[in-house]
Amino acid sequence: MQPGDRLLSMREVEGMTSAKKSWIYDRIGRGQFPRPIRLCASRRVAWSERAIQAWITAQGTHAPAAQDAAATAPATPPATPAAR
Repeated sequence: MQPGDRLLSMREVEGMTSAKKSWIYDRIGRGQFPRPIRLCASRRVAWSERAIQAWITAQGTHAPAAQDAAATAPATPPATPAAR
């Protein structure tokens, strides 16, 4: 954590990432998400805002090209056969 970095609660992290608590802790266990900082000796934890922002940015750089192309392609309805 660096000077000026803000601590985020689980609710804020969920909001920023659109992920649920169970998914976040699963990814922490796999080493795929920033670890929280334990506050005092309690069960309360928080995340570095910079670490979460860096993780979000990294997710965009690791997306496969096919997914990127599909995400940016305009949605077109399927062609319907001509009625006879």
